Amino acid sequence: MKVTKKSKEQLIAELVESEEKYRIQVEIATDAVFLETIEGRILECNTAGAKMFGYTNEEIVGLTIADLVPEEFAKTLPKIITEKDTTHGKFVSRISKKKDGTIFPTEIATKLINIGDKPRLVVYIRDITERKRT
Repeated sequence: MKVTKKSKEQLIAELVESEEKYRIQVEIATDAVFLETIEGRILECNTAGAKMFGYTNEEIVGLTIADLVPEEFAKTLPKIITEKDTTHGKFVSRISKKKDGTIFPTEIATKLINIGDKPRLVVYIRDITERKRT
């Protein structure tokens, strides 16, 4: 088995390349992709996600999942999503709400991950309005 030593510069370059690949994949996705705290506060969002909900990227970061659903549904959201609910992933159909108050049907997939020592939710949201029309 051959073991090679990589320089600090090589490791940094590989890390930067890996990060860039991730960013490109998320940014070109046609579905909304969110990175959230375990409580549902949005930390990051791709352009498709901001557009889907009628916000700019700057506006949507910092909102919570409760801001993106009708008020009557927001009241039923649990305060904290437990690890048990999302460790293996969760897939649900829900009504979502745009910035202007328009509601629309969505499919939502969530997965709990750890970034460093912090639990985070990766959330994929697909607008299924066209599918519901047919």
